[in-house]
Amino acid sequence: MSDNRRASERFPVQRPAIVRFGGDSVVAVCTNVSSEGGFLRCPVVAKLGDIVDVSIQPRRASRPDIVVQGEVVYVSAKGDVDRRGLGLRWLRQQDPAALNTLVNWAKKMEEQGLLDTGTRMVSTQLEIRADGETKEGD
Repeated sequence: MSDNRRASERFPVQRPAIVRFGGDSVVAVCTNVSSEGGFLRCPVVAKLGDIVDVSIQPRRASRPDIVVQGEVVYVSAKGDVDRRGLGLRWLRQQDPAALNTLVNWAKKMEEQGLLDTGTRMVSTQLEIRADGETKEGD
C-alpha cells in the first residue's frame, strides 16, 4: 500500500498555526513536521487534493511565521475532536530556510528525548546552577 503521509521522516512538534482555505481561517496546531509535509490538528476545512495556506509560528518570537502552501493528502475527520486534522504535502514555501530550521530543531529535540511545548522561546536562556540559582545567559 502506498502512503504519501509517511514518505519522509517526521518529527514531533507543537507549534501554533493558522490554516487558510476558501476564505476561512482556522486555528491549528502543527503536531509533526518534515521537509516534505506535516500534520495539523484542526477542524477539517478542506478535502483530499485541496490546496491550503499555512502559517506556523516559529520557535522564537523575533522570527517571522513560517508560511507554506500544502496539498491535503490525508484527512482525519472522525473520532475525538482533538484527533482531527489535515496531513499536508508542502508545495511552496515562502522561506525554505525557515522550514528547514524548524525541522532540524524538531529532529534535535526528538534525539534528546525532549518535546516542543508549543510556546515561543525567548531569545535569552536561563542557566540553572547546581545550587538552584538561575542566571540569565545569552
